[in-house]
Amino acid sequence: MKKILVLIAIITLIFTAYTQELSKKYDAGIAKMQQSDFTGAIADFSYIIKQSDYYFDAYLQRGICYEALKKHDMALADYNSAIAKNSNFYEAYYQRGAYYARVVKDYKKAIEDLTTAIGLKSGYYNAYILRAEVYESLSNDKDAIADYSSAIGINSNQWQPYYGRALAYMRMKNNKEALADWNMVIRIRNNMSEAYWNRGKVYEEMGLSENAVKDYSQAIKHGAFTAEVLKARADLYYTTLQYRSALTDYNVLVDTFRMKKPEIYAKRGVCYSILGDSVTAQKEFTKALALDKKNYSIYLYRAENYVKRSYYTSAIADYKRAIELSPKAWDIYFSRAKAYMEMKKYELAIEDLNVVIKRCNNHAQAYYLRGACKDALHDYDGACRDMQKAASFHYQEAVNRVKKYCN
Repeated sequence: MKKILVLIAIITLIFTAYTQELSKKYDAGIAKMQQSDFTGAIADFSYIIKQSDYYFDAYLQRGICYEALKKHDMALADYNSAIAKNSNFYEAYYQRGAYYARVVKDYKKAIEDLTTAIGLKSGYYNAYILRAEVYESLSNDKDAIADYSSAIGINSNQWQPYYGRALAYMRMKNNKEALADWNMVIRIRNNMSEAYWNRGKVYEEMGLSENAVKDYSQAIKHGAFTAEVLKARADLYYTTLQYRSALTDYNVLVDTFRMKKPEIYAKRGVCYSILGDSVTAQKEFTKALALDKKNYSIYLYRAENYVKRSYYTSAIADYKRAIELSPKAWDIYFSRAKAYMEMKKYELAIEDLNVVIKRCNNHAQAYYLRGACKDALHDYDGACRDMQKAASFHYQEAVNRVKKYCN
């Protein structure tokens, strides 16, 4: 009996030493992984597996190393072995799910593995996040939002699930919920340029231009000094009539980012024109037209700038080209009619105003101007009728002048 006890003690000591050796080898492999020495780590985990085929943790870690070295088939084989050795090994299901999602784009298998991992481990935060990303890849924003919400329920202090959920809400045009999530992202990480950029887009969608401009500015301040963000801010300044600020941003786009787009040159031209520099405006419109000769709006902008400079002949030429490109745009005829009036070419002005009235028969100012042209041509009855028509639309200038033209 005493001999048996001694033998058991010896066996126990040998087994303990053997186990300690494998444990040290495993720890050494993990340390090498942390130092990105994946080849050395693989050697350690392979040694362990050779000594003990059921050391399922070693299969998992070796698989991760193989994946880091882009040996994907070998990584998958190790993940499969880890799961075969331990069917409750949730980390292996997670890692294999990540492999299916990111390497081979087999989203169905990825969801199956991640769902198994979540079932095996309650509150598996990383698995919910990854499964949400897989759902996004499948354009399934509803389930992605559900998973991001579960992740938030597990840990509400991380910005990632709010970020992902906010983007999903934006794709679903749910600006209210997206805004709430961007607020949370910024509360957790108040220097994240992408969050300010995206929240700015939500504000702009909601018509909150001032807030949007502030967020675009914050995005730029925190590192998003990009053409995309700068153009968004410039366009917003432009649409809210802040022409000097818009011009500053457009100038940076042209001078720093070398953006040579007709839209930008045209908008710079409008800004210069409104700010009183019609000469520079003219140059900008000409640059825009050199890049896009079929954009009627640019011809219209340049024509109106010519009118400001009293270059009526040049303006008429641009109005003509704009009409050729967009013959149904009655506003061009209206603008050309006013230019003809400045040139005292009243018959031509009347022809254009007839087009305007035919296409927009409640255009009070068109009736008023046509009446003025008829008066200049001594057609007093016609002038009276047009003034009365304009006055019927409560156009105040016509109301004030009806007596003059009709008596």
